[in-house]
Amino acid sequence: VHEKEAAVKIAVLRESRPFERRVALVPE
Repeated sequence: VHEKEAAVKIAVLRESRPFERRVALVPE
């Protein structure tokens, strides 16, 4: 399930790199 992968990815990014998470949530 891709949604699950996305959720995990966001979780990891929000834990390690808040900036990356911001970029992931707001694509250019």
